[in-house]
Amino acid sequence: MSKLWPASIRLMDNKQFQFGMALKTEDKNKFHEAVNAAKKYFITQIMNFDPNKMTLCTILFEGSAGEVALQQKNIYALAKKHKGFRAGA
Repeated sequence: MSKLWPASIRLMDNKQFQFGMALKTEDKNKFHEAVNAAKKYFITQIMNFDPNKMTLCTILFEGSAGEVALQQKNIYALAKKHKGFRAGA
């Protein structure tokens, strides 16, 4: 594994994750509401993640295009190994 690490990694435990979800504002747009409901369904029903056990990690990549590609390759392989996945920006 490479020694090129991301610039920042922040891990949120389940209590922090639930607190963050509680602070979300209500969607006033029906389209966004439907998209969020679909995301929740996918995570909880398809991927079988338990909202009471989930954690979240945010990662910031910096460097040249090659360095960032290598960082992403290493981190995403590690996440996959532990049944995690990339949720996007």
